[in-house]
Order: sequence, then C-alpha cells, then structure tokens
Amino acid sequence: MYIGRENFARALVEEGLAEVHQYSAEQSGHANELNAAQQKAKEARKGLWKDYDPSQDVAEADAPAASNGTNGTTTAAERRKGDYRDVVVTHINEDGKLMLQTINTNTTGALEELMKAFSSFHLNKSNATPLPGPPKVGDIVAAQFTDDKQWYRARVRRVDREGKKAELTYIDYGNGETLPWSSLRPLTQPQFSTQKLKGQAVPASLSFIQLPTPSYLPDTIRFLFEVTAGRQLVAIVDQIEQDGSLCITLSEEKAQPGDTINAELVREGLAHVPLKLKAWEKSSPDVLASLKKLQEEANQEHRGLWEYGEIIPDE
Repeated sequence: MYIGRENFARALVEEGLAEVHQYSAEQSGHANELNAAQQKAKEARKGLWKDYDPSQDVAEADAPAASNGTNGTTTAAERRKGDYRDVVVTHINEDGKLMLQTINTNTTGALEELMKAFSSFHLNKSNATPLPGPPKVGDIVAAQFTDDKQWYRARVRRVDREGKKAELTYIDYGNGETLPWSSLRPLTQPQFSTQKLKGQAVPASLSFIQLPTPSYLPDTIRFLFEVTAGRQLVAIVDQIEQDGSLCITLSEEKAQPGDTINAELVREGLAHVPLKLKAWEKSSPDVLASLKKLQEEANQEHRGLWEYGEIIPDE
C-alpha cells in the first residue's frame, strides 16, 4: 500500500512499528528497501527496537544452524551463500559502482511487459504530451534515450532552467544522460508508475575489495564491462547498506565458490584488499585470507596497480 508515493510498509518499519518478515519481503521485491528501513529504526532505537542491542545481531548471525544436515554448525562462508540472486549488470558507473537487475519470474516478466506497453504508448502520436512545466528534481518522467530513441522511465536528478535541460537516471537500468525538456513527457499513467513496478536498477559494490586510484580505474572498469556485459551472473549479497545498495560477491552461474569476479580483480592487480575493513567484512576471515594471497601474487608479478612495486602503505 502506498500513501502518495510512499511505501506504507517501509514507513511503518522505519518508525519501528513493524518488523521485516524476510521471506515475504524477498517475494515482494522490496527486501532492500525494507531491510534498510529496519536497520535505520534499530540504530535510532525506535518503537519495538527501543532496547536494541547491536551485539544481538552478531550473536544471531554466529549462532549454529538448528538443522543443516551436518553437525549443526555454519561457517561464515556458508552464511553468505544464503542470500544469492541471479542478476545482470546493466550499467557500470565511472567510479566502478554497479547497477544490477535481479532476474526472477516476477520482476523480469513484469519489466518486459511494462517496456512493451510503454513503447506502444509513446509511439502513439496522440500521447505525445509535453511536460506541463519545468521538471523538478525527483520527478519520474518518460524520457527518450539518445542512443536508440526508445522511451524509458527516468528520475530527474538536476534541472538546468536556463538551458532547459534535465540530468536524468533511467531507473530500470541505472545509466543516465542530460536531455532537453522537449525529450521528456509526463509519466502520469498508473500502469507505468513506480507503485505498479518499482525501478529495477539496484546499486551495488563489490565486497571485500577496494578499487584502485584514478590512474588505474579505467582498466578496472574495462575489465568489469568485459566480464559482465550481456551475461547472467550470480550475486551473493554480503551486506545491505542503509540506502538499500548491495555489497556483493559476483561470479558466473556455474563458477567454483572461490572463482569470483571480486577475486579475479585482485588477481589481475585491478583492485586490492581494503586497508580499513568494515565490521561485516571482518567476519569472513577465510575470504580475506584468500584475497590477500591473490594480492601478494599480483604484487610479485607486477600486475596492474602493482606494476611499479608496492604502492599501498602497511596498515
């Protein structure tokens, strides 16, 4: 249920007046949004979280599994594998951050149907309605993408009133561009709204690694594009940040557990192990040890950012 443009369930969770039921959240496609809202409520100790103790989360994460078919224990790596998703990378930002679409029968089919109807709607000249006035930051509009001249849903990020242009992000794919107002149309039809189908592009960053300095970053982005373009991949969700973005370990669909894109970047000297680890990263020492071994190999072979030797100071 929505009030205006606000997800009422998210509002309840954010105020500590409801708790996320993980299975239902995943099935609804709103898990990222709801989990981020719940974490925010916990940290603010609102409502049912008034006596929240962060150590309880750690204890629960480290608790033995009740019935896993073995000896009742679960390793950190096994816990990480619990939240895996079939994804495609739809865009790579200039800073190396990824934009993902999750592949499942519900959202993938819904987006295909929406885009087909969206295209037909805008091909009809009777629907060529211009914007009623200057767009506002945050507005969801229909925008005609420069490359293929097709229409897509987009969010207005910045408005240039003097030049009559708007900087946009395409909410289902994550890429963006700046367009004249004449290339925009109002998106008021309920069947195309984000209440009907939320934007399908989810921001993500690769877990347990740090991307290199600007001089080597283009090589990293080029590599990421080559190994992800047009391919279905598997993302292990290691952490969901407060803003709903994902921290992921990315691999091919049938790859071995240790054969990940994250590890390959370190192996090729296109990323390194972070000097300052986050709390959730420290909980996977096995992963970090494996990456540090690959980093030492890249250093000795003078690959990528190690071509001139040691460049990262000791911790």
